[in-house]
Amino acid sequence: MKMLLLRALISIAWVSGAAAQEDSAQEDSGAFRNCTDADLKWVTVNGAPRVEVPAACTALNLANTRVADGTAQALAVGLAANAAQGLDQINTLRLQRNSIGDAGCSALAGYVQQAGCALEVLHLSSNDISDDGAAELAAALQRTSKTSKLRELHLANNGIETEGAVALATALRGNAALEVLVLSYNAIGADGARALAATARSGPAAGSGSSLRDLKLARCRVGNDGAVALGGALASPDCALESLDLAMNGVGDPGAVGLAVGLRVNAKLDTLLLTGHPSSLRGADTDHAGLPMGDSGAAALADALRTNPLTRLRVLDLSRGVLGDAAAHALGLVLLEDQTLEVLKLQENLIGDAGAADLARGLEGHGVLEELHLRHNNVHDEGASRLYAALRRNPQVHQLVLYDNMVSGTIMDRVRETLHSDGAARQHVATRDHALAQGALARTTADDNGAKGSAAAALAAVYDVLDGCGLAESGAFDALHAELGVEAPADLEDLDASDLHGSSLAPMARLNLVACLCGSNLAPLAGALCGAGQEL
Repeated sequence: MKMLLLRALISIAWVSGAAAQEDSAQEDSGAFRNCTDADLKWVTVNGAPRVEVPAACTALNLANTRVADGTAQALAVGLAANAAQGLDQINTLRLQRNSIGDAGCSALAGYVQQAGCALEVLHLSSNDISDDGAAELAAALQRTSKTSKLRELHLANNGIETEGAVALATALRGNAALEVLVLSYNAIGADGARALAATARSGPAAGSGSSLRDLKLARCRVGNDGAVALGGALASPDCALESLDLAMNGVGDPGAVGLAVGLRVNAKLDTLLLTGHPSSLRGADTDHAGLPMGDSGAAALADALRTNPLTRLRVLDLSRGVLGDAAAHALGLVLLEDQTLEVLKLQENLIGDAGAADLARGLEGHGVLEELHLRHNNVHDEGASRLYAALRRNPQVHQLVLYDNMVSGTIMDRVRETLHSDGAARQHVATRDHALAQGALARTTADDNGAKGSAAAALAAVYDVLDGCGLAESGAFDALHAELGVEAPADLEDLDASDLHGSSLAPMARLNLVACLCGSNLAPLAGALCGAGQEL
């Protein structure tokens, strides 16, 4: 008990001037609505520390405030006390980028299962939570499967492995509330993915099924076997999934073929992210085995979309693979026949002029596609000219990304002028400056082997996106990395408008940064920022 009290006293330091850099609590008719650490009060009840939370708080933001396990336990006690008295109004609790560990997670699980808990969104990413903590949360969800209001659970970038994923998957069976599960950057493996696929296979109508609509598993070591299992889930008519993120999971042709089985009949999936690892064209990825996706995998996906009259897929990301002209040909046929696809991302592949011409033919007759991303392929002026001609005939397209190809300045200028010709409805991402990119990557590169190399690659992925928007050297990258602690794409999930307000970025720079992130393949991880709107 003395140790717990000592931890609590040490942790009270975060109830300080640091909160002044966050959005202050807003008042509505004299009552707090959105609260931060400055609104909390430490008390001692029966010799135990407790954090009192104003009963009128509807959201509590404690992200990146050095909350440790003792503080989390005291907070959970206070929240549970409010819930027991019917006073809990907290619908969103942000505790990401702290160190609550399994003990803190267990305490919060007690709050989640408390009768009267109003919580709908829980952010616990980057908190040193292992399988044990995940199992405690899973048990709480299982006990409250019919009464819980929790819609979103964010657990990215923790230490959760197969056992924790299996526990969560089991808990979601029959859970009528949880719709969003974020497990990105946890090593759940193929077995963890299989368990989640088995749960997702049966939708909410099945009674014992899942309401899961958004499943984020970026860099979870899912591999081809896990992708095949998830493809089987998508083939089930009861599966409720609308968004599936399998980026950086070593999903190659076998996994793509397995996913295609589901896409042939699926009528609900809106977004499928199969981005390869950043090193797929630049060296070996020590975290994954197998080859990146190539022509046969992409062709299988394309054929599934083309032959499924019920498909609703709007966003498809096949970046960072070894897709060539054959894949582009198959995807061009999709554009000719499918009228649902709005965003197609193929950057960092091996597509040449012949493939670009096939995509151009599809683009000319496609009335829905808004974005075509072909950065860092093997397109020359011949292919770019065909795309430019298609662009002129299709006013629906507002992004045609061609930088990092062998395209002359003349063609790039024509593309830029065409995209700008319709005003704000069209936009263009400027040509990347290779020298600046190499300089920044050199700053972030550590050892080529081991954890440091993996961390550098993850950070470089964030840099690449900002560089593509011309923002990498504007201070935006340094603000994300040095000020806000972004070390990997998964960390973007933990940011919201208040984090950017507390940074050194000027208002216009914040808007530019958000526009860049939300127009990239990192948009699913930057959801809180993308929905910030006027708060920026």
